[in-house]
Amino acid sequence: MRARLLDMGEVSAVRSQSLARAAAAVLDPASDPVVVLVKPSEPIVSIGGSAPAPESVALDFCRAERIPVVRSPRREGAWFHGPGHLLLELVTPPGRASELGLGAESGRWPDRAARPLVAVCAQLGLDARVGERGRIEVAGRCIARFEASHLPSSVAVSWDLFVGSEPGELEAEARALAGSDGISTRELRESLAARRTSFAAELDESLGFAQIAEAAVAALEASLDLELVPSMPTPPEMDAIYEWDQRMLVSELLDGRRPGGVTHYVM
Repeated sequence: MRARLLDMGEVSAVRSQSLARAAAAVLDPASDPVVVLVKPSEPIVSIGGSAPAPESVALDFCRAERIPVVRSPRREGAWFHGPGHLLLELVTPPGRASELGLGAESGRWPDRAARPLVAVCAQLGLDARVGERGRIEVAGRCIARFEASHLPSSVAVSWDLFVGSEPGELEAEARALAGSDGISTRELRESLAARRTSFAAELDESLGFAQIAEAAVAALEASLDLELVPSMPTPPEMDAIYEWDQRMLVSELLDGRRPGGVTHYVM
């Protein structure tokens, strides 16, 4: 199946989230799937549509560090993304998702969604296994994760690869998500350090983002039988991207206050 690849490289935290939302906003049933590939230039936290904000993220810390917090109706729980992450997201009409084996009606869609991550690890000489809750693990430590959402108008599958940890990034994640599920910053920091790895750690930093991205694109094509065609956003997509950027920058804040335009609530 043909799909458009929007390899946007390093982008702002907000733009890293608005690109896939914009692609979904202009889909019609006959649209080709779109794959967005980005590296966020700074940290951002995305929380699920039904997750209570104060219990999911440390808002005071995020305000102080100017870490955007956005709400995604497609997400469960809270995810932290930073400069050490490579993000891919497949956005497709539901009919095309079914053709790819990723439709909601298929009880095996998690297996299909996990394949590209396992495959990219294999390409790079790493023996990966599928763990719980969308985790991809190498020697019991999480090196990537995935999730999917099935909405009436679109299906989105997200892949988050831990390429390397920027200085202070693990600490920032622990402090930003402290309180989630009743976990303290110290407990979360220790858990992340014990259960998280990265491609840089496993490969002795021999490969950079460009090489990991190239391997991920190849794995995605092979695993889902896709032909990814390098593309740029269409004019309607660009309009939607700017609209989503603005919605994230000026929308109602999670707690109703406006601390310098840092923490935002996105419907």
